[in-house]
Amino acid sequence: MEQNFRKFIEMFLQVPPPHMSPGSEPWVAALLMWLGYSLVVGLVARAIVPLPRPLGTFATILVGLVGATGGPLLKDFLLAPKETSPLRPESFVAAATLAVAILVIIRTVQLRLLHLGRTSSRRTSPARE
Repeated sequence: MEQNFRKFIEMFLQVPPPHMSPGSEPWVAALLMWLGYSLVVGLVARAIVPLPRPLGTFATILVGLVGATGGPLLKDFLLAPKETSPLRPESFVAAATLAVAILVIIRTVQLRLLHLGRTSSRRTSPARE
């Protein structure tokens, strides 16, 4: 059994790394950086806006992605700067602000649904005699 394990390890170590087409590495690196940046924006927004029912990781990344994409674009549209980069501090503030606005909307909807759920259960309960 130990010999089979050694053969497996030797075979595993001889497998070449997966081949990527030339020119795809920068694209993959940029995508992973954008997802990481979106996660940070989403986490900052979640730290500012507490929700009654917390979001999952995917929803946090999605809120951060919308904020990280739309915030700097909105800032550029409103301020019309000469030089723009999503990694500048004012772009990060714009991204976090948009993500916070999205979470405030989500919080309002969640609280309204929780309130409707409580009031509808009171209305449907049988009347006491």
